[in-house]
Amino acid sequence: MGPNILHLMSQLISGIPLILIFGIIAFNVWHKIRNKRADVGVGVENQSSNLHIKISLILFALCLLLPGYYLSERHDAQLSLVLLGWGWLGPLDGHFSWYANLFYFLAVGKYKNKDTSTVLGMVGLLLAISFMAYHKIMVSEAPTYASITAYGMGYFLWVTSIGSFAIGQFLLVRHKNIQIIRVALSGWIVLTASIYSVYYYVGDNSLFSIQSRRNAIFKEICNVAEEHVFRRPTDTRGIFFDPDATGYFSRTKYGFWYNSGGGVIGLGLLNSGQILFYETNSYWVKQGEAIPDGVKYTKYVLNDHRGVQSGSLESEYAVITEPLEIPHVLNIGGAKITIKDLRNDSVVATTTYVFDRAEGRFCGHQPQGFSTTQFVVDVLGLTRNNSFPMK
Repeated sequence: MGPNILHLMSQLISGIPLILIFGIIAFNVWHKIRNKRADVGVGVENQSSNLHIKISLILFALCLLLPGYYLSERHDAQLSLVLLGWGWLGPLDGHFSWYANLFYFLAVGKYKNKDTSTVLGMVGLLLAISFMAYHKIMVSEAPTYASITAYGMGYFLWVTSIGSFAIGQFLLVRHKNIQIIRVALSGWIVLTASIYSVYYYVGDNSLFSIQSRRNAIFKEICNVAEEHVFRRPTDTRGIFFDPDATGYFSRTKYGFWYNSGGGVIGLGLLNSGQILFYETNSYWVKQGEAIPDGVKYTKYVLNDHRGVQSGSLESEYAVITEPLEIPHVLNIGGAKITIKDLRNDSVVATTTYVFDRAEGRFCGHQPQGFSTTQFVVDVLGLTRNNSFPMK
């Protein structure tokens, strides 16, 4: 399957104006071709001379709906339609390949002038191919950069589209033989399809390899993504969170999962009266710096959100979240959450979940939604009116 469907849908919606613009251009070109046939009464052979234009426009439209390339360690898909909208900023960091679109549109607009459109199309093709020479690309105005980790099918269709037009126009100038044009177009499409197929299937970091590894690891973790509750305490006054963080995962009516939010756990439980206090690692522990004496932990109580530093824990229970070690390129995240009794170091409950960002899949105990907060509340039996006296 393709990249995160919800993410691509949001990108697609944001690019609707570009779809309309491209549709208008394509319609005008198609309309001119039809009018030309009607005006001169062309036969089947002359009608076929425009075959490469039709193929090119169709391939270009298809490429806009697919990922152009993938970025960063997480292998994030970049929808071609969105790239068409902001790629003109490429010269700011030395990238000029986007301007292949400009030459392509000019070439298609001047298709009747075969010499001019051939030159424009060839320049566009060279610019499109030149994108493979880039290894990083600017992703914000800061500027920040991200590594290009793979090329998507959208990129190959883009190159194939521009090449189909340029080759067809060139052969019309040189040969004007419809059969030669058909053979050349077929050969060009087979060539690019073969190159993409080899690229897709071969290599450790090929798209097929990444997809296969993603499926295998997701299935492996799913087999152990279970919840075990050994007992349900009723004496919770304070909780130590390591770290103090929660994620929320929700399921759409179509069965796709997405990360619906995140935040801290302790403050919400404290403000709602479900606990009397909570503790976290101190600033120095979180930063991995040298820890001053007596400031290993920070304790928070109601109306004192600055916290008090201490060298020992007062909480009865600890909630420890350990991220699963999964290669970033697979775009999968997950964690094992353990609730422990700090008085005897016994395990109260554990749960494991895994979330596939690329495919919108989730494995965990809660079938309709998951959050660390809800797991803690359920296991420790927390209520909104904690009446335990403070020590």
